[in-house]
Amino acid sequence: MNPAIQKTFDNDEWVMKAMEAQGFVRDDQGVFQVPADGKLLMGIPSELIPKCPDDGSDMTMNLRADDSFVEDEGCHSAS
Repeated sequence: MNPAIQKTFDNDEWVMKAMEAQGFVRDDQGVFQVPADGKLLMGIPSELIPKCPDDGSDMTMNLRADDSFVEDEGCHSAS
């Protein structure tokens, strides 16, 4: 959320934690499924809000929506 920090970060590990926190369950092939009881939390605990390792600010998705879009090597390799 701090556009002065022009870095992107991989979010794979965070996404897995967020899916599990919502109640999704991995099957034998590692694919997330809705639990048998169908109950899911539609949010994540506040401690899972990603923080910037440089300044501790909340992080947000890198979207090409305004002048804060970061186009670094991580962005290029992800595309």
